[in-house]
Amino acid sequence: MASEPVDSIPSALLCATGCLSREEWIAVCDSYMNSRGITVEDLRAVMGNVGPTVTEWLYSTDSRSQSGTESITRLRLRSLGFNVVVQPQIDGVGRADLRIGLLIIECDSMQYHATKVDYERDHKRDRKALVNGWLTLRLTYDDILFGWDEVLADIRSITGRDRHRARTPGELALIEKSVRQSRFVED
Repeated sequence: MASEPVDSIPSALLCATGCLSREEWIAVCDSYMNSRGITVEDLRAVMGNVGPTVTEWLYSTDSRSQSGTESITRLRLRSLGFNVVVQPQIDGVGRADLRIGLLIIECDSMQYHATKVDYERDHKRDRKALVNGWLTLRLTYDDILFGWDEVLADIRSITGRDRHRARTPGELALIEKSVRQSRFVED
């Protein structure tokens, strides 16, 4: 129990397990860890002794996720067996939110995509990605939270036809380069 008038964030997170869904709670933890620059081990240490449900939820977090919608998308896709890479480095594009093979998934919000500069930057990134052999799928908050069935159908349409798979030597090199760059770029 809290001993101060305001609970610490780890204490509040423990209490939130009773009122948030699994994916909401993980998204909140992802955001907290990302903003504080801490790991799941750091968070677990300050939470103290937690039960098996909280432990399972904690180990589903990823401090690299930079938005709640990105976290939710990652969780949903991984639960369906997709191999989702978080915050991959893409040559000519920079960091992307998520990647499944050659499919880049960007989870956009109005907060960071509302200005003309943001709009032009994102379109240039998409153009460069396409020219270099990547597919880009941009999702909005509403797509993820209220239109997930349609989004999932679109992703399955792409992946079901293996359009996301690297098959040629050039495509395989794109994936390998992304993996190498992602290992050595600081978050």
